Amino acid sequence: EVIAYRREIGKELYDALGITAESLALELEEIKRRCMEAQPHLSWDPDKKAYLPDGTWIFNAKGAIAAIKTQAEMMGVTAPSKAPQGVQELRVEIVGGKQGYGE
Repeated sequence: EVIAYRREIGKELYDALGITAESLALELEEIKRRCMEAQPHLSWDPDKKAYLPDGTWIFNAKGAIAAIKTQAEMMGVTAPSKAPQGVQELRVEIVGGKQGYGE
């Protein structure tokens, strides 16, 4: 009874604020888009005494993945519990730019 009551109160609050499943989906898409916007990585240049782009790019992968996972949950999509047989690990090496993050 308590859980049902809390859900009802929560629904009333969301309705009063105009929060719907559709509005949440749109906000998640905006969050994902913003997290995936690449920004130039800056490194300190002691000669110019300034932070300058070092040729690499960064983005908020954790935020993007969290938004994608939440979107998948909202759509009822779940990740498989384990990889199907015959699937092998894929490793990707990015070549170019400086070695290491933030160096």
